[in-house]
Amino acid sequence: MKSYPKGVFEILSLFVLFNFGVVQPLFDLLSRNSEFFVAKHSKPLEIVLLAVFLSIGIPGILAVIELLSGLIHPYLRRAVHGFLSVLLTAATLMPALKNLDILPGTVLIGIAILGGLLLLVMVSRSHPVQLLVNYLSLSILIIPVMFLMNQNITKVLHSQGSALPQVSKVSATTPVIVLVFDEFPLVSLLNEKGAIDPVRYPNFHKLMEDSIWFRNATTVADGTPEAVSAILTGKYPDPSRLAIVKDYPHNLFTLLAGSYGLVVVEPITELCPRAFNVSGSVKSGINRQMQSTLEDLSAVYLNVIVPADFSGSLPSIGLSWGNFWSQQQSGNVLNRPDPYSQRMEQFQDFLSSIKPANKPGLFFLHTVLPHIPWEYLPSGKRYDYRSLGPMGAEGVSVQEEVWTKDELLVARGYQRHLLQVGFVDRMLGKLIERLKHVGLYNQALVVVTADHGAGFVPGNPYRTLNKMNFGDILSVPLLIKLPESSQKGIFEREVESIDILPTIADALGIRTNWQMDGFSALRDPAIPRTKKKAFSNVGTRGARTWVEFDPQTVDTQASVRRKQELFGSGNTDGLDRIELFTATIGAHLDTSDASKPSSFRVEIRNAESWNSVDLSSDFIPAFITGRILFKDPVDKPVLLGVLVNGVLQGVTSSYLPDKNVQGWIKTLWLRSAIDGGQASSLEGIHGFGIIVPESSLRQGKNDVQIIDFQKMGKK
Repeated sequence: MKSYPKGVFEILSLFVLFNFGVVQPLFDLLSRNSEFFVAKHSKPLEIVLLAVFLSIGIPGILAVIELLSGLIHPYLRRAVHGFLSVLLTAATLMPALKNLDILPGTVLIGIAILGGLLLLVMVSRSHPVQLLVNYLSLSILIIPVMFLMNQNITKVLHSQGSALPQVSKVSATTPVIVLVFDEFPLVSLLNEKGAIDPVRYPNFHKLMEDSIWFRNATTVADGTPEAVSAILTGKYPDPSRLAIVKDYPHNLFTLLAGSYGLVVVEPITELCPRAFNVSGSVKSGINRQMQSTLEDLSAVYLNVIVPADFSGSLPSIGLSWGNFWSQQQSGNVLNRPDPYSQRMEQFQDFLSSIKPANKPGLFFLHTVLPHIPWEYLPSGKRYDYRSLGPMGAEGVSVQEEVWTKDELLVARGYQRHLLQVGFVDRMLGKLIERLKHVGLYNQALVVVTADHGAGFVPGNPYRTLNKMNFGDILSVPLLIKLPESSQKGIFEREVESIDILPTIADALGIRTNWQMDGFSALRDPAIPRTKKKAFSNVGTRGARTWVEFDPQTVDTQASVRRKQELFGSGNTDGLDRIELFTATIGAHLDTSDASKPSSFRVEIRNAESWNSVDLSSDFIPAFITGRILFKDPVDKPVLLGVLVNGVLQGVTSSYLPDKNVQGWIKTLWLRSAIDGGQASSLEGIHGFGIIVPESSLRQGKNDVQIIDFQKMGKK
């Protein structure tokens, strides 16, 4: 291959470096996680345009910048070219260097930059290296073509163009409502007696009284695409398949599409052919879709190259399927590619779609609630969680998805989850009201369940199975209300989520013409289940495998006891505070002297929001977060009292920054250093956060104080 002129060669080298340093790592990750495009509801054209834009468009923009700089001065062009070359080379080296985790992140970055400088010199002086770059220029076309030809990507590209699956008429006329919650452990609903708490969660209790509650129901996967597919198909997850209709042509939607009108909202999967869905939802335009995808991919790429030392401030790419930077979108919310924004509005749109029609209806909603981010109070009002990172879950490592060992910090996350479950209960109540209002409740088959649970055990995974969280991850709510409530009660049989579709078919009197792994939970199985299994991310991150378990090992009572110790049960006020120093809660305290902190300074985030509280607004500042700046390093938590309008509303302790705490603390420390802040090191900063009762707020200005609780002499 002949050499190119110098100017052309330099531009070509930028394309090569960008494709190897940025595009190839992204394409490799996306090829192994093509569910990303399913969750984004990406169209084939959008995926192709994305590949072209990443491989040619962005490096083309860099090339234009370099050429324009040359119009100003040739030396400026050389400087710009050198800077971009070193930067892209360093990015190319970083994924491999990250494995040397024994070295500090600053050292790894330094090595990568030195590697970039070395390559820049070699390219300018070594003819063999220049020849190699010439040959590598073919990668500009090869990399995107190989990506688009990958079998996982090809499957997504062809999923929407394939022929519609055959459907047949069924004689059933019963309206069907299926509501699938996300990241919702059964334990969250239970009181100390192991029953659904009728005070904290009255609407779940009401539905339970009209339904069959399968108390021992468990999921078959701790990942959403696999778990939802199992619910909708009655089959165990298959690692070689995507959650798309082409891979699962036999499912709930294709079973009923011949005779039912389908209103379907499935934000993570695509098992319902779009031609069958009569919801009339409006999809985002291609420009907004591409923008959203590129925003998400920027977060993905940073997680690929940024050293672990600096990754704490990055959004997690494992706790959600998009919207990693937590940006809001506008427009119609049904079936939007961003499943985490405006979840209340999505639910309200779904409710309005439920109405009698000429033919029976299947109304299906998979809502990503009570999934993080935790942002709702039981009343439906929101609070600001964004100071804790894009997903707002302090105490969870954004890389390993493992809780910190700080028990109180984990309890704070648990508390916020349970408050959001209170909001979910409110949503369920609105669904029941809607069904009664339109005259469908008595005659309808109603199924309420969840894809999988979540764990709240200090030092253990948040969502991945291990022996400490079996009861939290595997046990899920499953309530099935039969038409006219013809059968109800608590069933103790061992049920798995693959049994839901066979049970729906049985309740409707439908015989399917395909084989399912599950069986109807309304009939006694010929052989009782003595073993269950779940598809899980066990061991090395990214490795998925089957876990077989004895149903008796799914101990929800241990988790219920821990929840009871932290929050009590029954009284809804118990969720406003953790069971810590409760004797002093509600007391009017004089904070004029001894309680004022002298060894540290407190900074409350968004303190200005307390100056003009609007109780009629959808937002209230009930979540108080901030930082404590010490003059000297402090390696132990500090006990803090939180007063609102002179009344002690909670007691908490600070938490120390470590690798399992969201990286915003590090960011604050850096900002503090730049601003001349008081903290002399990262050890000189603690974080804190606490939820205060909604009832503690008053219209207008509110006074918030953080006091040194230990100085008050409280034990």
